[in-house]
Amino acid sequence: MRVRIDYWGNLTLALGLVLVTLGFTYALMPYGNSEMGWTNPLVIASFIAGAALIIAFIPIELRQEEPLFKLSLFRVRPFTYGVMALFLSSLARGAIMFLITIWLQGIYLPLHGFSYTETPFWAGIYMLPMLVGTVVMAPIGGSLTDKYGARIIATVGMVIIAISLYLLTLLPTTST
Repeated sequence: MRVRIDYWGNLTLALGLVLVTLGFTYALMPYGNSEMGWTNPLVIASFIAGAALIIAFIPIELRQEEPLFKLSLFRVRPFTYGVMALFLSSLARGAIMFLITIWLQGIYLPLHGFSYTETPFWAGIYMLPMLVGTVVMAPIGGSLTDKYGARIIATVGMVIIAISLYLLTLLPTTST
């Protein structure tokens, strides 16, 4: 079965996300007398244009015969709550990865004899166990989900992540 490509949906979503990302990137760079670029006209225009394109994506997708993403899926309550839970979980994991990387580069590695020029490389090396854990556990989680259902596995996974994040808060900064 041949499916037509939703060019307008692809274009509006991709360009909208690129513009929002561009806005965040340039907002972190100095502009004028400010240390940050939040008042940069390029940043403001990127956010406005990106948001407008992402908002325009919705009516475009609703009118497509073969949309890039079927928005009617959000009428299914388990799907909607699952997507929201996955989004919040991804935010938590991303924040932890970001904060641990900053902590490794700014505190832990310099205190343990690494020069500041080496810390980005070694922070990446120190983050590899998280990647290995994901690679190992993803197929196991998938097979458990097939066997027991997504709801219980996702709930248990979120509880494990929450406990792990709490336990991370108990570690002292001088921990080895």
